[in-house]
Amino acid sequence: MEQQKDLLHRLGRRPLVVRSVIVAALYVLMVTRVFGMLPIVMEHVMDLKIRFDSSLVWQDIESQVATGRDGYLVFHLIDYLFIVFFYPLLRQFALRIGGGGTVLPNLVLAAGLMDLLENIWIDVMLLMYPLQSSWMPLVVSAATTLKFLCLAMALVGILGNGVRRKLIHSRRR
Repeated sequence: MEQQKDLLHRLGRRPLVVRSVIVAALYVLMVTRVFGMLPIVMEHVMDLKIRFDSSLVWQDIESQVATGRDGYLVFHLIDYLFIVFFYPLLRQFALRIGGGGTVLPNLVLAAGLMDLLENIWIDVMLLMYPLQSSWMPLVVSAATTLKFLCLAMALVGILGNGVRRKLIHSRRR
């Protein structure tokens, strides 16, 4: 009992570690589709595709509805939790490594908001199917594109600043 209290006390002093473990666990759940229990076809997961052709997006929606709309919605519940934990964690890294600027943390925030928007619209499209709208796939496609663009720029910036800080630190020695 004393060891458990000691472990909880040590983890309480390391919130980044705890959040990182939660993010990793959520990521594993999503990638493995909750260890194969969710009946979704990963090749039709719209969160990972950049598409502006409405008919292709609706084909993916139709495929997900046929194989398990509820499974995809459960997948998105896990993804919502991932968004809640991942983007604030990445933003905190951007604040620490980003050299005090606001661009990198705001890019991470924008990526998180686009991920949230994308998920909400995909869920709406899944729930509304077979009703189709021509503009909804464009919103999802734009959100996915902006999510990946902001995330890529933020990660490159974080890694670049990390390397820059390491080089400056090694020169001072």
